[in-house]
Amino acid sequence: MKGLICVLSLTFSCLSFAQKNVFIEILPVVGSTPLQIGTNHIDATGTAFKLAHFDYYLSNLHVIHDGGQDLDLSDTVFLVESTNYVLYLGFLNVQNIEQINFGIGVPAAMNTSSSPTAVDITTWPLGHPLSFQDPSMYWGWSSGYMHMIIGGWADTDGNGDAASTESYFELHNLGDHNYAPVNLPVVQSNSYPDQIDIHVNCHVDQWLKGINLLTCDIQHGTTGLNELVMNNVGTYVVFDQSPNAGTITPTPNSGQIYYSADAWSLQLFWKDMVNAGKGELIDAAGRVVKSFVPEHSVGSTTFSELETGIYVFNMYDTHQELIRSIKIVQQ
Repeated sequence: MKGLICVLSLTFSCLSFAQKNVFIEILPVVGSTPLQIGTNHIDATGTAFKLAHFDYYLSNLHVIHDGGQDLDLSDTVFLVESTNYVLYLGFLNVQNIEQINFGIGVPAAMNTSSSPTAVDITTWPLGHPLSFQDPSMYWGWSSGYMHMIIGGWADTDGNGDAASTESYFELHNLGDHNYAPVNLPVVQSNSYPDQIDIHVNCHVDQWLKGINLLTCDIQHGTTGLNELVMNNVGTYVVFDQSPNAGTITPTPNSGQIYYSADAWSLQLFWKDMVNAGKGELIDAAGRVVKSFVPEHSVGSTTFSELETGIYVFNMYDTHQELIRSIKIVQQ
């Protein structure tokens, strides 16, 4: 594999007994509440805060399975976002996953700040995790990629609402020495005969522990609070599984839709679409670009040579009732 695009290009066809579609869902939470951008949450000190963005890189992934075998996916980099946190690992020859090992950030070998093997950001195709992002995850050739960025407002007046007129904070964290390794024993969910899900929580409040959001201000760097927040990944339990992780099962029509796009193509993915009957891509004028019948509850399809613009992808059940819909911006 040569990066995320290669991982995502694996198809869902030719199902066999030995292979499974493998997903890792890393749900961002504050306490036990799922994180929502623009919504008030409470940090470990009792301060209300509201996030404008929260994004991080996950890389150097190793899947330990079936009695300690190491499936090495270390040449893959994922960008995990507050609303885009499901990672598709591929159609893999695994039956039982015992542990996942990964790093938070862009590894030194791929980071332009120090590595002779790194490449200029402009050489990555649009849509690739190491290409340009909004908000930016890159601080220039000499500083390299930001491992994790988080920013928002803290409740200065103590009324429980972190308004946009109150203390603004940003932590945009760089530096090869701040790359944070994680080794996480896991229990898998056998969602379907051909699908394995690993459900993980990312505790944002633990990641911010020891950071005074009221006085943090704007921090872009490799030391001080930027170093502290990255060290928190190893100091506190930032990534874990809930006690019922292995028993989580999708309910009918609780599926998810997500996509990967570059200048040449658009790839759409779906999972847990138990009663899926039809998928439909619609352009901004309301015209149906493509319609198809999905063969399985998990799958993908690719659209090539799309014009730039806004599209909507709808998934319907077998009774033509809308299950899920997603807006897509093709650039």
